[in-house]
Amino acid sequence: MMTHSALEVVHAVSNAYPEITHALSKAGAALAHRAMRIRVKDMNWQICGENLTIRFSLISGAYATSVLNEFLIDEGEKPVNPKNLPRMNMT
Repeated sequence: MMTHSALEVVHAVSNAYPEITHALSKAGAALAHRAMRIRVKDMNWQICGENLTIRFSLISGAYATSVLNEFLIDEGEKPVNPKNLPRMNMT
């Protein structure tokens, strides 16, 4: 298995699509990254009747919806779009 640093991947994509890279740069788009893996801390859950309450802590910049999406993915299915889910109370 071959691995690349994030910077190597960015350079490879930028070099493959110079027109798009130039247009994004000209438009003022800034390069930004998010972690592909998120460390979840202090996770616990409770079932009360038909309700499931999940609590956990994330580092700053991580999205709780990314973690919850992992619970909803069935092998072989496309990831769930969080916008299509019922509204959840996240505290």
